[in-house]
Amino acid sequence: MKRLPVPAPAISDPHAQEMLTAFIADKRLQCSFNVGQWGPGQGAEKAWGVLLADVAQHIARALRHAHKVDQQQALDALVASFNAELRAPTADHGGDFVES
Repeated sequence: MKRLPVPAPAISDPHAQEMLTAFIADKRLQCSFNVGQWGPGQGAEKAWGVLLADVAQHIARALRHAHKVDQQQALDALVASFNAELRAPTADHGGDFVES
């Protein structure tokens, strides 16, 4: 298994929280996430939306750096793909929820 490096601020911040981990394994998405960070009445859905939007911005920036593509075009394509996948999923989303 190939792991990505942990960002330095996450290592140095004693209050850092891992929120999302995603792998492609057995040709499928395998993920775990910290749904307990934002509880009922704390705007969990909005907070997760902001987190996913921030991740999308980071991906678009990384694509610009790695592949010399226009960052806004990359973000627009990512958002279009995201919305299309939400409307018509290409895979089922089964799995278990495990408390840690």
